[in-house]
Parts: sequence; C-alpha cells; structure tokens
Amino acid sequence: MALGRPLPAMRRRTGRRGWVGAANPREWPGWRGVALALGLLFLAEPGMGRATQVGDSAPPRIPKSLEVTLRHAGIVGVVRFSPDGRHFLTAENHNLRYWDTSSRNPLFRWRLPTYNPVRRERGGVVIDAVFSPDGRWVAAGDSSGIVGIWSTSTGKPELPPLYAEWYAFSIVFSPNSDQLGVASGEKKLRLWRFGGRQATVSEVPTPIPISRVAYCPDGRAIAWGGDTYLGELSVANGRTREFVKPGTGRSGYVGSVQYSPNGQWLVAGANDGLISIFDSRTGQVRIPERLHAGKPDEHITHLKFTRDSTRLLTVAGNSACVWQCATGRPTLPPLSHPQLVTDADFSPDGRWIATASQDGTVRLWDARSGRLVLAAWKHQGAIWSLAFSPDGKRLLTGSDDRTAKLWRLPITADLERLAVQRSARPGAPQPSLPTSRRQR
Repeated sequence: MALGRPLPAMRRRTGRRGWVGAANPREWPGWRGVALALGLLFLAEPGMGRATQVGDSAPPRIPKSLEVTLRHAGIVGVVRFSPDGRHFLTAENHNLRYWDTSSRNPLFRWRLPTYNPVRRERGGVVIDAVFSPDGRWVAAGDSSGIVGIWSTSTGKPELPPLYAEWYAFSIVFSPNSDQLGVASGEKKLRLWRFGGRQATVSEVPTPIPISRVAYCPDGRAIAWGGDTYLGELSVANGRTREFVKPGTGRSGYVGSVQYSPNGQWLVAGANDGLISIFDSRTGQVRIPERLHAGKPDEHITHLKFTRDSTRLLTVAGNSACVWQCATGRPTLPPLSHPQLVTDADFSPDGRWIATASQDGTVRLWDARSGRLVLAAWKHQGAIWSLAFSPDGKRLLTGSDDRTAKLWRLPITADLERLAVQRSARPGAPQPSLPTSRRQR
C-alpha cells in the first residue's frame, strides 16, 4: 500500500465507482503515519503520491478540492451563487440552469427567446445574469438584446421578455429587488419596474450610448457609463448628474462602473487602463486617475470591492490589481497570468483573491501579501467566470470546455501554510507595484 493513503478500514463508500478516502482529511482518524527509512524522517501527507521529506522546500500539496464537474452543451460563460449560497446559476448559449448547491442537481432550466422582433434577428448568448438581492428572481440578458426574468420558487417566467435594440451588456437589480436596470448600448437607460403581474418599462435618455449600469447600495441613485461618459440618476427626483462629461479630453471608453458596498465610492474603469474614483455623494473626484498595472490601453473589464469597502480589485489584460480606496495606492504587486485574466474576485472575508484566465487556470492569492497560494485548479479551456459562495467555502467556475466546476477551498490554516511555504521558494519573481498616470 502506498505511503500516505488511508487504510481500507478508514475508507468509505461513495456514489462513485470504487473506494475513495474521505473528502476532508480531518475526517481520517489516525491518518498521519510516520516512517523512518534510510535515516530520514518522512511524513505521509493525504492525497500525495509520495512522502514529503521534513524540511523539503517544495510547496505542500493539498487533498483534491474538486467537488463536482457539471457538463453542459455549450460554453459556460456566466456562473453565480444565490445570496444565501443554497443555489447557484450557470449560463450556456441562451440557456440557464438553476442548481441546488447541496445535491448539485438542476432544479430549473430556463431558455431565453431565440428571436428578437425589435432587431429582427436570432437570439444570442447570455452575457450577463444576476440574482436579485432577496434571491427571489434571476434575470439574464443576451447578445441580441433579449432580457428575461424568472422566479426561483416556481421556475416560471415572472414577466414577458424585454427586447432591446442592442446588446444587453449590463443588467442589475435595485437593492430592494423591485426594479431592474438594463444598459443595452443605446442612448437610454431602461428601467424595468415590476410589482405583482404588471410591469412597466421606463426609459431615461442619456447623451451617448451606455453599456454599464450600477445601483447605489442605499437605493438613492443609479449610475451608468459608456463612451467617455459617467452619469448618475437620482431615484428621488429623477435628476441626472455628470461625473465624466463627453468631449472633455478623456480618451478611454468607460466600460466598467461600480459602487462600493457602503455607497461612498463610485468607480469607473476605461479601455485605456485608467481607473477613476469619485465621491458618490458630492460627485467630486476623490482619487486622481490611476493606470492599471502601469500599462496603458488595457481594457478594465471588472471592478470588485471588499465587503468593508476599503479595497478595490481591478482586472485588465493579464493581471488583476488591488487598490486602497482611501488613498488610491496599490496594496499589492499585480496578480498575473500568462494569458488574459477574464474574471477575479475577493473572498467574502477579503482574505483571498481568486483570478481566472484564458490559460484555463484558477489562481488563489493571499490578499494581504500578494503571494500565490494555489495554481492547480484547471479546466481544459479558457475560464470565463468565477464566483465565491457567500460563506467563502466554495468557488464556482465556468469554462470554454463546456463545464462548470465546483471547488471546495481548503481551510484557512492550510491556505496560510501554503502561502508561507510558496513565499520561501528561491528565485520567486517580485513584480513592481502599478503606478498612477502621473507617475509614468
């Protein structure tokens, strides 16, 4: 029997073929064996094919963390967890599946219409999907401008589809879950209000086509962005306010917009690599423009905050960067992949950062030191979306290989041990911190 494997009496039968060890090594009583051979002391580690010599400088391996692989008929481009973590969502082509997290069984399958009568063309692929904050609804929009909404309790469409004239680039629920904002590349913001069985759609004119929309967490305002423009609509009086005006010299296209969880900050990211941080109440620029990773002309694709609103995560090109919101200064070196970084997020407690890439890997980083902790989680194709569960114990990924994978994160103590041992490896590269535009 190979050293480091649990004895047969310690194994349990699972639904899969054959016998496997317990998923959690802490469930293995007396699993650690000590062997003395050739005068060297070895410790048997769970899930390892060989023994690890005490003092070995190589990073320790961890037990296999993949819980399940969910196969789909097409590319899985969007994955989301429900607010309570009991369910999750996967999207492929113009189809969506609503899953039970515990059983990993699909509860509902939804399909967007295959034809947009406004554009007179076939439906496209889902490019955005969201849960309402109360978890009662799921909304999705596709590349042909079709938006649908379904009830998570009945699985039925709650309202007739909304047909836009362009892509449904960005959709977002209001904090009280009674309104949906849609940015579809037109010179208007669509607001889909629903209560009971009757829905109303209103349109707010905008100076230029918009592609991103975000709700302030306190519900007082809605921000939108597009081209060189960032604006905000007051929910109370319907007035609009301009943060970045067209024709004022800014060259980048505003492609990402996000409020901080406490509503204090409004951030815009552009396709020239610049990030702007505004005071959302005064409308004034809080932090001068910052350049992602010190590189121009990299499209800012994602903006994510920690729950306490103190740090901001930006994604562009082959890296993700972390910023201190109060000062606008980078807190870590760029978190890089060999190929394009497609998604990234903080863990709910802000302790870890996960990044996904076109290279087919997920990397887990220490959010305090920037050390790479895990780099072994892989798909057979580019990964387009990831999501942490609300309790921070799982990570969900969707890929080009037509699968979604559910991973269980090791306990914090094991992750911290991995981070420390990886940092001790000789010759580890130490990239420089990103700079602001003024520091170039």
